[in-house]
Amino acid sequence: MQALHVLVPQSLPVRPAVKGRPFTTDIVFEKLRKFGKQWSSKAKVTYFKYEVHVSKGFLIAPSFSSAMYLLLLRFLARDYAGVCSLVHAVGTDAELNDEEAQILQVLGLVEDSHPDALACRCLITLAVMRRATGG
Repeated sequence: MQALHVLVPQSLPVRPAVKGRPFTTDIVFEKLRKFGKQWSSKAKVTYFKYEVHVSKGFLIAPSFSSAMYLLLLRFLARDYAGVCSLVHAVGTDAELNDEEAQILQVLGLVEDSHPDALACRCLITLAVMRRATGG
């Protein structure tokens, strides 16, 4: 049996504000504007290749940065349960490289006042703090 994979381009993901739809899940990828170019300059790869688990229930992230990017995409898509399942992936004792730091920075800039989003932010903050303190 051959493994299934999903290719995801690594571009700056943005959830645009849609009038009349405060909880939209639409995502666009910013490539040409100023911030999209800055994003590309720090990205080590142009895409991530995720393996689909045999159960077809979840994706397997091959690297720390790909797990962080998947967490960001799930947060933007308001898949809060999916974010919670990936929070353990942002806990590491290694120093973040530029690519990983920018993913974490964009995650912090996402405006989302949904209660589940706030809970996810708390979990992510605890994972990052645990990483920073080595605990």
